[in-house]
Parts: sequence; structure tokens; C-alpha cells
Amino acid sequence: MKTMQYSPPPGGSGDSVWPPPPTTPDIAPTLRPFVSLLPLARAVAALGVFDFIGALGIKLLHGHAIQSISAISSTLVAGLVLGLICVSYLAYRIIFLRWTFLAYRNLDSFEAAGLETTAAWAVGWFFVPVVNLYRPFMVFHELWKAGTPGVDSRDEVAWQRVPSSPLIGWWWSSVILHVFFLRMLDKVLTNGLTTVASTVLFLILAAVSVALSIAVVTTISRRQEAKAREQAQSFPTYL
Repeated sequence: MKTMQYSPPPGGSGDSVWPPPPTTPDIAPTLRPFVSLLPLARAVAALGVFDFIGALGIKLLHGHAIQSISAISSTLVAGLVLGLICVSYLAYRIIFLRWTFLAYRNLDSFEAAGLETTAAWAVGWFFVPVVNLYRPFMVFHELWKAGTPGVDSRDEVAWQRVPSSPLIGWWWSSVILHVFFLRMLDKVLTNGLTTVASTVLFLILAAVSVALSIAVVTTISRRQEAKAREQAQSFPTYL
């Protein structure tokens, strides 16, 4: 039986391997897929309305509005109402934070450059004392600017030059007023106001805060949807 002998390539040494082993092609890192935020935005809107109704319910219970019912029935009704209020209160905030996380992570699918935080910290800043007075405000500015349709998010200078919306400032101001001013109101100003006036002011601020939150979430969601469609048309492989 005839055996085949190894012949090195011309000009090569006998120690080299021939044919050369196959090489693994470099694979470009895949981008995070875009996640549509519109379903979550609708959930935030619905739960925001329930949250406001819950705030109204708490004021009614606090003011002993349910007085014509027997003591046992009143206790049962109050317990049921408070339970529903607590559920809507927690659900609204959980869904809002979930929306914030996904909205910021969507900036990765746009290859946004120069972001100042991560999706996890976009949520985490809400729970850091003192920092939570301004950092979430900055996060939402980035969501607005880096998710602008028609602007290349990979160009940090380009999206940083995009003017932010006054809607972000109005929303954050309403949040600060609703959370902090109302606590001060309960301790300082209530003595000079009637219960009705205090309740009306509380409900007005709560309604404005919820309405602006819904407007911000819905608007940013639609902007990201438009940008994702624009990106899919220009770079089909991204999505």
C-alpha cells in the first residue's frame, strides 16, 4: 500500500501546518432588540388613573365620608378599599419603573453613544436619597434626546444638541411638589387651611402629576417607536 508523504508548502518549513486550520470568523456583537413600550405606556396610563382614584379614596376615608354605614360594614368596606388602593399604588409604580428600565435599554438598540448611566441605574436612582431629587430628571432628558427620530444616536454630539422638552421639566416639578410639598403642607400649612381646601390642593397636585407622567411616558414611547421604524428601514439587520 502506497503511503502519502507530507510535503510542506513551497518556501515553508516542515514545522508549519498545511493546509492551515480553519479560522473562526469574527462575529459582530448583536445589538439588543428593540422592545415596544406602547403596551406598558397604556398600562401606566390606566394604573395612573386608578392611582389618582386611590388618592381620592384615601382622602374620603380619612375624612370619614363613609359614616352612614354600620360599624362592621364600614370596617369591611374601608379594608377592601384600602387593599385595592395599595394594589393600584404599587402596580402603578412597578410598571412605571419597568417602563423606565426598558426605555433606557432601548437606547442600546439605537447604539446611543455617551450615555451617562445604565438601564438598571435609570431605575436605581429613584431610590438613592438626595440624588433622586435630580438624577431621574437627567435620565429622562437622555431618554428624550437620545431617542429622537431623525438623529443619529451613535453621534454623541448630534443627539446631545437636541433640545429637550419642557414637558420633562413640568413633569418632574409636579413630582417634587406632589411628594415633598404635600408632606410639608400636612405639617405646616394645614393649620391655616380648612380640611376641604387642603384636600382640594392635594387632589389637584396629584391629578397634574399623574397626567404629566402619562404624557411623558406616552410621548417617549411613540418617539422610540418612530425611531425604531426609521432604523429598521435604514439598517434592516439591526432589528
